[in-house]
Amino acid sequence: LPLESNSVDAGFAVMVLHFLPDPKLAVAELCRITRARGSVVIVDLVQHDQQWMRKQMAHRWLGFDQASIESWFEAIGATEVHYELTGAFAGEKMVRNGNRPVQIFVTRALVPARQRRQRIEKATR
Repeated sequence: LPLESNSVDAGFAVMVLHFLPDPKLAVAELCRITRARGSVVIVDLVQHDQQWMRKQMAHRWLGFDQASIESWFEAIGATEVHYELTGAFAGEKMVRNGNRPVQIFVTRALVPARQRRQRIEKATR
């Protein structure tokens, strides 16, 4: 991201990770630009098998499982990682011919204190 390290109070990625070539790197970058003890919030799709989303919606990833999201945050030292299902679904307007909507999750984590930020810097190189 073209922002200085520690330059924002909170970082958000809403329904974007499934389009990116390296979502783990995107999470690390959000943590890099967020100040110590700031929040990073991810809203995206729960892992699924709806292949139609690749063609019709240009998704690179078919969602993400909770363990992966949590491990990405834990790898860079984030704390208080909370993952929740929102009860909302994506793709509801596309339901037909076997297409099904996909559940959405939200995860919030706290960026580590300054002394633990070396892991973030290493993850984004």
